[in-house]
Amino acid sequence: MSAEKLNARIDIPVEELEDRINCRLNGELPSYKTVVSPRELVQVRMAGVIHQSLLRNIVQNIPLRGSDRLPYKGLDIRLAPIKPGILRIGQTFVLRDKIISLMTQMPQKIFDGFCLEGISTAPPLELYGTDKKGRRAIALYLPPIVEYHGSRPTLLDGIHRSYLCKGAGTQVNAVHIFNVTTDLPFNPINWQDCTLREEKPPREGRYFGLRTELFRDLTYVGIDG
Repeated sequence: MSAEKLNARIDIPVEELEDRINCRLNGELPSYKTVVSPRELVQVRMAGVIHQSLLRNIVQNIPLRGSDRLPYKGLDIRLAPIKPGILRIGQTFVLRDKIISLMTQMPQKIFDGFCLEGISTAPPLELYGTDKKGRRAIALYLPPIVEYHGSRPTLLDGIHRSYLCKGAGTQVNAVHIFNVTTDLPFNPINWQDCTLREEKPPREGRYFGLRTELFRDLTYVGIDG
């Protein structure tokens, strides 16, 4: 649900985020004191694969918006590739400029120079670099997030990356969360109901049955789609 920005911009002190996820983040790099969105980094100096225990802590501590409810607490969380075409989705559109950015700016910023192959296979990452304010900062990159309500997978976050991989005929690495009992924040649709657009449609046309009280607050744990 990255196109519907219901959350605040990410700018979190490292210590505060570590308290939220009950896990250490930056280890032996104490000079990196702030967590920002990957798009706020103007230079990436180091990239490290996130450990499974850190991934679980991040995902399990995602709350519902404005609530202390944790819909993923104690659930089975796995990392695995999936064919995007089989996913149900929520958002009714993707933006052309975001697709172009994923194809041009993101690979140059994150993947060039590192031993990473690209969006379709990228693992969860900790990115260390300099942000737009000139600060040393950390950004968290997570693959698309997929929820299972029963056996049918539904895309919760990462629609532009999934759309791009679907069009290329590739799988996409994803974070799978099984046996979710909290209702989805939207009525799921199929890809044929999603259109490529130059601009966002009016708010009422972006989702069907959007329930903001069920919105998963990803930015609370430093995730920005």
